[in-house]
Amino acid sequence: MFTWKKFLLITVAAAVVGIGSAFGWSYYQANNFNNAAQETINTEAPDITVTAMDGTQLKLSDLRGKTVFVNFWATWCGPCMVEMPEMNKIYPDYKDKIEFFTVSIDDAKADYEKYTKESGFAFPMYWGDKNAIIKNYALQGIPASYIVDKYGTIIHSHIGAMNEQQLRDFLNKVQ
Repeated sequence: MFTWKKFLLITVAAAVVGIGSAFGWSYYQANNFNNAAQETINTEAPDITVTAMDGTQLKLSDLRGKTVFVNFWATWCGPCMVEMPEMNKIYPDYKDKIEFFTVSIDDAKADYEKYTKESGFAFPMYWGDKNAIIKNYALQGIPASYIVDKYGTIIHSHIGAMNEQQLRDFLNKVQ
């Protein structure tokens, strides 16, 4: 016989199972993304050309001889928008040690330009060709962060947003 009590109990049980499964899947996928990112370590960083707000272009290879923090992001990416202010907090402590190379992969350059102007962040922000970057870096998610050594080799990588302390820990791996 149907009762509202049984119906609610079954509904709540199904919701708990569904939510638990979603969290489990998210955790599994996050580990898969970072495992894939780990495969890039000790490989040459693919050279990409990006555009600054003033229209000048810069190649990643132009920064050879310096340690570079490469970060791919987009304005439509919620975790990216959480991570960007965290990067701005740590930038003053690292700007003389590590070159920041943060690249928007927004489809529309106008979205990158608007966000860059409105955010007022101190670190350099560039716009790049999304399709070329996804292909060359085999991106499976963003934000995606890499540390490239002075020889152009990827020495550390991470997929997913990082808070201030995680960013510091990530960047301190090169010191």
